Amino acid sequence: MGRPRTKNRDLPPGMHRKQGRYYYGQNDIALGANLVNALKRWAELHGERVYSDVPTLADAIREYRRTELPQKAPKTQRSYRPQLVLLDKVFGKMPLGSIAPADVKAYMRRRPAISGTREKALLSALFNFARGEGLTSAPNPCAGVKGTQAKRGVYV
Repeated sequence: MGRPRTKNRDLPPGMHRKQGRYYYGQNDIALGANLVNALKRWAELHGERVYSDVPTLADAIREYRRTELPQKAPKTQRSYRPQLVLLDKVFGKMPLGSIAPADVKAYMRRRPAISGTREKALLSALFNFARGEGLTSAPNPCAGVKGTQAKRGVYV
């Protein structure tokens, strides 16, 4: 065990200050000059949850990528990653409680039929995950929104 700090005792473990800027670890990962932003960045690097006052879908996506996605099969991970990027672009800044079924249906109309249905299914899984983690208590906005079923072109 190393010796106790003699200065900057208010900083979390692994974080230190040099010449007015904050760094993390022995490799000096730059965290910035602002203490609040540096603490948020430290929490992200350290694996802690960092949420805004009202959790958004982007917060749920970040947590889903960190905990649930690595447990999925490699092919599922490959298909979910681009879908998560699209969902983050559209719904990322929206608070979880403000997403309505009409928003989901409007999103599905702008996407190709099968892709929109698959992305709706991922959004539903994300929302159920967020409810399980305690990020929201709002009902799932995907409930009751119908998708398109794939039709076969050739029957043998």
